[in-house]
Amino acid sequence: MMGFVIQMQRRAIERLYRHVDVRTIPNLTNKILKTATGSRLFVQGVSRGFGTCSQVHGVDVAVLGFRTYYMQDTSTLHMHCKYCVLVQEATPAEYKARNTHSEDVTLMRVELLGVSQASSNSIEFLQTGITSWYIPLY
Repeated sequence: MMGFVIQMQRRAIERLYRHVDVRTIPNLTNKILKTATGSRLFVQGVSRGFGTCSQVHGVDVAVLGFRTYYMQDTSTLHMHCKYCVLVQEATPAEYKARNTHSEDVTLMRVELLGVSQASSNSIEFLQTGITSWYIPLY
């Protein structure tokens, strides 16, 4: 059943692929990640580009979020990804715009991130506003 949730998220992530710059993002291992406005970002995982969950094979995508409860230690990950996305639950306004309620269904948004600055110890990401949506069905 978990594979179905991963597949739905991967499809939403892949819908952003056509907007991706051809450059690979910098390695995220042991870096401080933040938005251009200074909000901290944390690695939630890596969406791997292989298997039946992927239509864009060979393209790994870093999934970032504002919460720390997933992967706080990236030191063991080989994090060379083609692009990054920010994943978060829809806001009340976004639920309303889609004519649904958070009590009925969980609606997740993935947003393409661009690199605005990178140094030896940190990476700053720009939120592009390019989004895709999915419902995690369990």
